[in-house]
Amino acid sequence: MTVANGEVTREVPVMPGGQRVLGSPYALNRDAQLHHDPGRFEPDRWATDYSRSDMRAAFFPFGQGIRNCIGEGFAWTESTLLLSAVAARWQLRLADGATVHPVVSSTLVPSELPIIVTRRR
Repeated sequence: MTVANGEVTREVPVMPGGQRVLGSPYALNRDAQLHHDPGRFEPDRWATDYSRSDMRAAFFPFGQGIRNCIGEGFAWTESTLLLSAVAARWQLRLADGATVHPVVSSTLVPSELPIIVTRRR
C-alpha cells in the first residue's frame, strides 16, 4: 500500500492526493484491458503475448519499486531449476474430472491440485 503524492488523473476516476492506494495482483491479472481472455488458465500467455516490459507491468509476484522482494532473483533461479528438474523426469497432468479454482488468502493458492505423476522414459 502506498499514498498518492498528488492528484491522480486517468480517464476515470480522479483521486485526490493523500489517498491510500492498494494494488491487487489478483484483479490486475484478470483485467480484460490487459489480458486476452483473462478468465482462462493459459500459462503460455507469458511466453508469447507480452514484451518483457508488458510482463513486468502485468505480473509482479514479488512487488514493484524500491520495496520489492529482496529474494526475487533467488526465487526465479530456484523455481526455474526445480521446475526443469521435475519436468525432465516426470510428466504431471491434472487428474480426470478434477476442477481447480483459486482460493484467495494472503497468497493465491489452488483449492486442491489432484495430479497424476508418471515417470518419463
